[in-house]
Amino acid sequence: MKWNLISEKIPQNLSELKELLLETREIKNFDSFFNLKNPFDFSLEELEIDEQEVQKAIKLILETQGNKKNILIFGDYDADGISATAIIWQILHNLDCKVLPFIPHRERHGYGLSDKAIDEILAGENRPDLIITVDNGIVAHAEVQRLTDEGIQVIITDHHQPEEELPNADAVVATNKLCGASVAWILMRELFRANHEPKIMNQKSILEKQLDLCGIATIADQVRLKDANRSFAKFGIEVLRKTNRPGLLALFKEAQINKKEIDTYHINYAIAPRINAMGRLEHGLDALRLLVVGSQEKASQLAARLSEVNKKRQDVTQIALESASSKFKNWQDESLIVVSSDDYHEGVIGLIAGKLVDEFYKPAIAISLGGGLAKGSARSISGFNITQLLRQVKDDLLSVGGHPMAAGFSAKSESLELLSSKLRDLAKEQLNQNLLERVLKVEAEI
Repeated sequence: MKWNLISEKIPQNLSELKELLLETREIKNFDSFFNLKNPFDFSLEELEIDEQEVQKAIKLILETQGNKKNILIFGDYDADGISATAIIWQILHNLDCKVLPFIPHRERHGYGLSDKAIDEILAGENRPDLIITVDNGIVAHAEVQRLTDEGIQVIITDHHQPEEELPNADAVVATNKLCGASVAWILMRELFRANHEPKIMNQKSILEKQLDLCGIATIADQVRLKDANRSFAKFGIEVLRKTNRPGLLALFKEAQINKKEIDTYHINYAIAPRINAMGRLEHGLDALRLLVVGSQEKASQLAARLSEVNKKRQDVTQIALESASSKFKNWQDESLIVVSSDDYHEGVIGLIAGKLVDEFYKPAIAISLGGGLAKGSARSISGFNITQLLRQVKDDLLSVGGHPMAAGFSAKSESLELLSSKLRDLAKEQLNQNLLERVLKVEAEI
């Protein structure tokens, strides 16, 4: 392991150490870092959200509301996407919109705004006039065009890495400065500011109550806790410690959490895994129901169900990880780990990839071969953009998307061997071998 000494300065007292720690983290304003701005006070410009796109989205929502037309919130099955869905669904429901949520089923529909999900939506009784995507859609070009051709308007809200061109949606509200749920919250904040109906004069209270979900999503989605993300985490946790959501209270009881003591640890290791487990192995819709349920009895049933599925997820992951790790010789001399199996459950391949990175310190891709398609999840190491790597073989993929550190894709099973070979070769060419040495960042000598 290589030690990376960040600063040559040797602090002589606690005050100097404090200054050095702030300096190495590039924190120039002590007061603003520790006395955080309220999420209500961030401008769209600070968040790098296009105000014109926001205004387009607001106009569409208000027109759809006024005409009593159907709105569908198209979410994702992880804690961020489920929280984002709950935020917009609850607020629009409060505004008397005809609105329903939709959480795709991982195995039945695949990730994001897929054709299979659209087929089901179009065949349903409440065909939407407007679809608002949350935490997905930023690369769904063909799918958005299909909805447009069907006469359905589309608003995309997302925080993932876009391609050079955006989908042909009616509005795209996106930034990589926030998690998906916080992007959704900001859109709802702007909607309230544009809507002056007496019914929502207590708008700040309604919005503030949704910050608990922004706190969960921000921490669960592992976004960097600086600037606005830090504010959403801090104020979100404060609201979470006071929350009266029956579902969350039941979940706290299941996980033996004292509500008043909740911090990032409890979200990372007790709350988020239970929410995520449903989308991994069952259906994320039950996790959404937990967040919005009004009955304490039903909340207790859902919380118990989430805990049960989370335990199953832990067992399935451990078995798959042991199988993957046993193939160490296959990638010992490679720059990229690629493992695949019919036995890997699609819902845990991201966890497998992440744990392989932790253990062997190489970018890793885990691929599930069940169901006729190869579905992969990738995790990376600092300094290597895994999504860019996958986009270099885009012609061999059916879909791809993600962040620099994490990505997902699908491909035809018969092309997997060639695809894996191409990815390994590209990684060997492009990955600086120095990056493969595990680094311990040392702040300073004392």
